[in-house]
Amino acid sequence: MYLHPSLTSEETLKAKKAFEMHAESFGVMMKQYHVDNGRFQDNSFKTHCEQGNQALTFCGVNACFQNGMAKRRIRDLQVGARTSLLHAIQKWPSAITINLWPYAFRYANDVNNLVPAKGKDLSPIEMFSATNQKSPAKQFYHFGCPDNALQAGNRSGAKWK
Repeated sequence: MYLHPSLTSEETLKAKKAFEMHAESFGVMMKQYHVDNGRFQDNSFKTHCEQGNQALTFCGVNACFQNGMAKRRIRDLQVGARTSLLHAIQKWPSAITINLWPYAFRYANDVNNLVPAKGKDLSPIEMFSATNQKSPAKQFYHFGCPDNALQAGNRSGAKWK
C-alpha cells in the first residue's frame, strides 16, 4: 500500500480501512503490512493493525531496496502511461495534451491489472481475487483513441450534445 507522505494520521487510517474493505470485497484479508518508518509509526496505525490481528514490519531507514516491488510497479506504470500518452499525442495532436497524464496513468494501471502478463494465464486482479473471470479484450482501446466520427471532426453525435 503506497500512501502520499503528506497524509495525516487520520487520513492514513482512512485509506487503510478503504483498502481493506476493497480487499474484503474479493474475499482477501490482510495479514501483514510491510511499511516504511514514516506515518506508519503512529500509534493509531499500530493499534489498528493489532486490533485487526495484522503483523506489522518496518523497512530499515534509507533501505530503498526493501520496497523494490513497489518502486518497480510505479516505474512500470509511469512508462506505460508515458508511452500511451505520447502515442495518443502523435495520432491526435489537436485534442490530446499532457494534461491527460492522470488518465493515461489510470489507463496503464487498468491494463496492468486486467491483462495477464506475458507467459502467465491469470491477470493480477484474477490472482488477487482468486477468480477466473477474464476481462473482455474489446474494452481496451489505445489510450486517447476517438471514434471515427469524432476523429473526422464531427461533434454532432448525441453524446456531445
